[in-house]
Amino acid sequence: MSIFCSQEMSTAHEFLALESQLLSVLGTDPDLPSLRPILDGLGSTTLLFGLCELNAKRVVRRSAAKQRTVLTASYADSIGSYNAAGLKSLSDLAARAKKLQNELSQQRVKINAAHIKKSIKDVRHDMGLYLADSNLKEADITKILKALDEVEAAFVAGDKQVGDFISKKISELDTLRNSPDRGNRENIPAWNLVIIALYLAVGLIYAIRCIIQDVCSRNAKAAFYLAALVLGISLKFC
Repeated sequence: MSIFCSQEMSTAHEFLALESQLLSVLGTDPDLPSLRPILDGLGSTTLLFGLCELNAKRVVRRSAAKQRTVLTASYADSIGSYNAAGLKSLSDLAARAKKLQNELSQQRVKINAAHIKKSIKDVRHDMGLYLADSNLKEADITKILKALDEVEAAFVAGDKQVGDFISKKISELDTLRNSPDRGNRENIPAWNLVIIALYLAVGLIYAIRCIIQDVCSRNAKAAFYLAALVLGISLKFC
């Protein structure tokens, strides 16, 4: 892979900083040991796909400016390299998701409506604050909130549906990133919205587990940082 320029490096650091804030309040859960590895893997996958698209846009800009240089060619080469690495990371993520499905079905304390209502309310509130002050278009904000609606529906349907939802979204992301346009047909690309849905699903499991374990302060922080990360992905990798 080529060395990406300072703009891409800066964006990568900003994303990693947001992810680090979320990870800082989330420990490990003895009942769901696969949860943290999934979150870690999701971060790696997101970064690789994000860098792929940032380099693709740089190639387009440099070509439009008639800068068809060796450097431009190296950026072009990195597009396939980053996407391939992201797909490999996604394959590992799919294997972890299968383990999580089994763990969710065996957990001692089941997710119930009260847990879901509290966590969803917190995330919607914090996300609304971020989205209201963002530069996103109304249609894009609607798409992000729709992703949260889909996640909520999966949680309401029960633990098994949560695991199925995560696995299906990983499969959907794999299909998008293997397509000719890599899922880049909208202002907020389809692949980006799937990543957001995955972060919301995994993050909400964490937030709900915080409530079950009676650590409400950690739940509030998790909801806050999750909302910040979702907005960060929307702005940095579109």
